[in-house]
Amino acid sequence: MKIHILILLITLLFSCYTNSQIHHFSVALTGGEDIPAQTAGIPFFIEIVARDSVNGTIDSFTGTVDVSSSGNLLQGSGTTNSFISGVLSSHQVKFSNTGTFEFTVVQTSGTATGTSNSFTLHPGEPSRLQVESAIDGTGIPIPSQTIIAGQNITLYSITRDTLNNFIANISGAVWTVETLTGNVQSGDLVINGDSSSVIFTGHLTGSGKIQAAAVNVASIASGSITVIPAAASKLIFTQGPTNGIAGTTLSPYPIVNIADTFGNFVSSSVEQITLSIPPSQGTLIGTLSKTSDSTGQTMFTDLQINSFGKKNLLASADSLTTAVGDTFQLDPLIIDASAANHGTITPDGVIQLIYGSTQTFLIAPETGYHTDSVVVDGMPSDSVLSYTFINISDNHTIAVYFSINTYTITSSAGANGTISPNGSLVFNYGSSQLYSMTPNFGYHIDSVYVDGLFIGAPSNYLFENITTDHEIHLTFMADIPVVNTKIFLQGAYSSGSMTTLLNSILPNSQPYNRAPWNYNGMETAPSIPTDVVDWILVELRTGQPASTRIATRAGFIKSDGSIVDTDGISPLSFSTVLIGNYYIVVHHHNHLSIMSASPVNLTASSALYDFTTNISQYYGGSAASLSGGKYGMYNGDSSHDGFIDSDDFMGPDNNMFKSGYQDADHSLDGFIDSDDFMSPDNNMFISSQTPN
Repeated sequence: MKIHILILLITLLFSCYTNSQIHHFSVALTGGEDIPAQTAGIPFFIEIVARDSVNGTIDSFTGTVDVSSSGNLLQGSGTTNSFISGVLSSHQVKFSNTGTFEFTVVQTSGTATGTSNSFTLHPGEPSRLQVESAIDGTGIPIPSQTIIAGQNITLYSITRDTLNNFIANISGAVWTVETLTGNVQSGDLVINGDSSSVIFTGHLTGSGKIQAAAVNVASIASGSITVIPAAASKLIFTQGPTNGIAGTTLSPYPIVNIADTFGNFVSSSVEQITLSIPPSQGTLIGTLSKTSDSTGQTMFTDLQINSFGKKNLLASADSLTTAVGDTFQLDPLIIDASAANHGTITPDGVIQLIYGSTQTFLIAPETGYHTDSVVVDGMPSDSVLSYTFINISDNHTIAVYFSINTYTITSSAGANGTISPNGSLVFNYGSSQLYSMTPNFGYHIDSVYVDGLFIGAPSNYLFENITTDHEIHLTFMADIPVVNTKIFLQGAYSSGSMTTLLNSILPNSQPYNRAPWNYNGMETAPSIPTDVVDWILVELRTGQPASTRIATRAGFIKSDGSIVDTDGISPLSFSTVLIGNYYIVVHHHNHLSIMSASPVNLTASSALYDFTTNISQYYGGSAASLSGGKYGMYNGDSSHDGFIDSDDFMGPDNNMFKSGYQDADHSLDGFIDSDDFMSPDNNMFISSQTPN
């Protein structure tokens, strides 16, 4: 019993001791946990407990504490309700601002204190979006203000809760300029990359409010921003002349204003304004210098420019940038002067004059012409030597006409052709006329005579700048046919062409002036062309028998087989016959003669008759077959009897080992040896098919 009483007394003593020894207060969220992050404007409850030095609860404490915080408390600051058994379990608090805060409690009637953990106060939900001056919410809403043109301000899109707590500088805002006045433009607002801010730069005068908008948030625009002119910087033309007539007063008359660098009118500056034009554009006449009025404006009402072309007015004043006006065109008054052919008017063409000018025109007909009429602005005038326009105020025309002398050209043509035009024709002085001469078929122009003088044989003649009478007469002659043919000599042939081994020893005159040919032609060549194989003899027949022969000529046969005249180029011509159809006969001094299979049409430009292509080209269908599918004349008839037999061995045998130009040289290499027996041997008993 005594022991129990002792324990009770000790407990009572201990209890009394601790009640009198409050060490501190604990501050926590109701329930005893640390206070977590909270939202400004939303109340929550804290718990305050009286503690002894070992953190035990002092149940006997029933007093109060004073509550404070580093944040702005809308509710719960000051003296609390009384504790119950050492605990204040639900003390309601509410903050108006954001940040990191803690609670401090102080015993109302004592010295014990307590501090909560640090906790964060977040802003509430966005209630408005407004335009402010700082990115982090430390700025102010942009107030109404005035800025000078050229200045700029930066504005940020800021969201706040209902207690005005800064939430964020948001991106993606839609920026606009509202309630525009004057010349302020939406383009004065430059949006930064993420649309979280903009820069407004004043350019032209006026005002506007800047607004940032976002979905589900009320938007509050800035105050009105008014742009006023900057300092006077330059001159500008607010009115300038339009196109007009040189020498008249410029209209509309020029007006110049003083402006800042952006073109805003500056009325507070008075300047002496001077107008001019570039020296290359002429001279500006009138009152060129004036003082601006009280609005900064100057008018120039009596200016003229006595030259035409494109113009630019220049306005200048001390310390201000010179203004260059818009380009305008001053046109001249026009006198269009023209003269018909064969006379002149001086000056002529389009004459450009300034308003009020005087212009004289001189008129002169050419030799052989006379003035017919002078027409001014569509009306005939009596003046024939000169005409003067006085005090010109409008466009004019002047045209001069002349009558012309005429001349006769008489044309005529002889038989077998025509001239066009034909007969006597009359032509105006200075004109031209082309005459065309056309021979009949089978004829060509022989001689053309103009005014009795031989001028050759042209097919056309042009009389140019006719100033006198003329006559033209021409005569015609028959065409000369030519033989255009090709043949290979078997003795010289090898692989598609013939050798020219005889070329250097060929005689300069044709060798057929002996039996059996007895041709007395005078064909010679000063030198033998390098590609010539040998001399050849060609005759023309109207029929097959030799008795129908009407012409013979000697020429060259070239390595490609073509037969040409002694110049080595031209085909053989036959001046003694008319163009027509003839048999072509070809002779060689040691080959069998050949004749065309049928008559060949010969003209001045005969088509090629090629013996080398087909045996059917040969009369009688007999020809030497050569390599490469070609045909030619049989070799080996050095006896000249048209038949290859034992007689043709005699020549090589009798002249063995001789060199030079020899009939017995069947191989045409300039030397007689055993090779020259081969041709008569291979072609034995072959005869020419050419009729005798």
